[in-house]
Amino acid sequence: MKVKTILLTTILTMVTVFSGFTASDLLDDFDILYGMAVLDKVRIKREKEENKKKAEEDRIAAEKKAEEDRIAAEKKNKVEKSMGISAQNPEEVLSKMVKITGMEKGDFYILNTEVTCGLYYKVMEIEDIKKEDSCYPIQYVTCVDAINFCNKLSELCGLKPYYGVPKVVTKKKNHVVIKEYLTCKTFNTNGFRLPDTTEWLYAAAGGENSKYFGSDEIEEVGWYDKNSKSRNIVADKKPNKYGLYDMSGNLREWCLNATSKDGFDKYLLGGDFDSSKDDCSFAGNMDKINNHKTFPYADIHRSNIGFRIVCKAE
Repeated sequence: MKVKTILLTTILTMVTVFSGFTASDLLDDFDILYGMAVLDKVRIKREKEENKKKAEEDRIAAEKKAEEDRIAAEKKNKVEKSMGISAQNPEEVLSKMVKITGMEKGDFYILNTEVTCGLYYKVMEIEDIKKEDSCYPIQYVTCVDAINFCNKLSELCGLKPYYGVPKVVTKKKNHVVIKEYLTCKTFNTNGFRLPDTTEWLYAAAGGENSKYFGSDEIEEVGWYDKNSKSRNIVADKKPNKYGLYDMSGNLREWCLNATSKDGFDKYLLGGDFDSSKDDCSFAGNMDKINNHKTFPYADIHRSNIGFRIVCKAE
């Protein structure tokens, strides 16, 4: 600092002698020039920092866009694959049914996927649906909704409806619902219907002795609480040996077991996106059936409830 001061004093003295300016004038000019240099230095540093920040923001934005494009392309591929596998129109249904043989009660056909939004909306004549949404399984479906769908689809496909008009009888005690009965006359026809529990479990097992329906690894075949937060596109996971998709997880599926005349026990099998892996397993579903874990309400709708359909094999 001492050396710099001596040099500055010497320079000022020499400039004063040769220029005619006073030292005070020169110091004022020097302060201005120094201040400008400092400001310029600060400006340059700030510009560098801003350029660096912008470059980082551009990099992050580019990575985000690339990831969004990748996800969009992946979803498009999944939709196209699902559209090819699942039934989206009534006229496609019969070609998407899988014939199940070997049961004492007789052979039957079962839909290879859960009923999709695309198919449900077409059959029930609900407003148009976006293509990317049509491959998701229909949710919030009551048991009564599913029966009405079966009857309407049967008519559209030239089959005789299996069900009469469903009725729900609610019994109450002190204004609290204690029992709800689903009554519905059935006919021995080739129309579409909901599977009973033995049909569903037999088809789900797929002729294999695996822990889940199609694999010993739940990740290969099912959407459950550890890999999903909501329903997923149908047929995105591996099918079981019979070619049936989403028997473990995604949405629970309505099953009906006939009881007394025109009465049914209602079950929800398969587990769903919010279920534990045990709930999606063969053992977990067998436990529901063996211990008569019926679902009491035929007229309730939830985000984790869907269905698939069966019909008699001629």
